[in-house]
Amino acid sequence: MLSSECGYLVRRFALLQHEEWSKIPELEKQVLFERLLSKFEIDLNLPHVRRCVNNIMGGRYRDMRHWMYDHYLDYPSFEEALKHSYPSICPDDWAWLCHNIYNSASFQTQSTKNKTNRAKLPYVHCGGSRPFVNYLEDDMVDGEIELFRVTHFSKKKGWVNEVAHLNHDQMVEI
Repeated sequence: MLSSECGYLVRRFALLQHEEWSKIPELEKQVLFERLLSKFEIDLNLPHVRRCVNNIMGGRYRDMRHWMYDHYLDYPSFEEALKHSYPSICPDDWAWLCHNIYNSASFQTQSTKNKTNRAKLPYVHCGGSRPFVNYLEDDMVDGEIELFRVTHFSKKKGWVNEVAHLNHDQMVEI
């Protein structure tokens, strides 16, 4: 519930004309924290609690910006994207994001670099957001080969791709 509320507060009240969550001034973040405190009894004076809430809100801010970037990419040109602002945000914020973030040289360079790196992955896993070590710690799997199978094979869809299937078969043979 806390994470959901943090997401709602960020989507509804966070100011968008900042490069990232860490660049938002503390006074502006404090407004969001106070709204959160009206629904939850947590002590934001404790450093670990404040850091946790700040991390959750930062993640939701990043998620929201990602959804907005996906919306930006739905249009064939910068000019077209600029005309069609993301739903529920004001056109001035959308214009700022398009001009200062999504169309900036540094953002485009980083985006291209990330796409290139993702393309180099031979396969992706289907283990979700849960860390692999948790599968081993919770005795859900017995060994690394079983861990690979659990995180790269689905009963419904099969192997994530043929390379993962072949790698698993090679591991089993050894």
